[in-house]
Amino acid sequence: MWAVGCILTELLLRVPFLPGDSDLDQLSKIFETLGTPTEAMWPGMTQLPDYIVFKDFPGIPLSQCFSAATDDLLELISGLLRYNPVMRLTASQALQLPFFANFPPPTPSKKLPLPASCASQLAKDLQRKKAGTKRKGDKDVDMGGLAKRLVF
Repeated sequence: MWAVGCILTELLLRVPFLPGDSDLDQLSKIFETLGTPTEAMWPGMTQLPDYIVFKDFPGIPLSQCFSAATDDLLELISGLLRYNPVMRLTASQALQLPFFANFPPPTPSKKLPLPASCASQLAKDLQRKKAGTKRKGDKDVDMGGLAKRLVF
């Protein structure tokens, strides 16, 4: 779920969030932005393999990092980017947050636009299907909404 939080922040910023050049640089960027974790917020952290002590950073409030985000969205990001995996939101918990109940509701899938490749293929399929049902010699005649008369 940490990765979901990172992806969500990158969608908001439209640039990579916390880009690091190495593992240690990555940790530094995370701690500078979110604050250095403490034993109080992540019990057992100091017992993790390869644990090292980092400089203490206070972190930046998420509302400053994402000034256009609503309180509901900030709550979601905060829950996804918790250091302690036990305290981090699960997918089910995240979906219960107010952010996902905000209006307008999601667009029904049938009303979503199709990618250009799908739309053009659908149009071709419809033309092929329509062409297969026509008799030779028939011409499209606009009858003002009236049905065509059959001639026998």
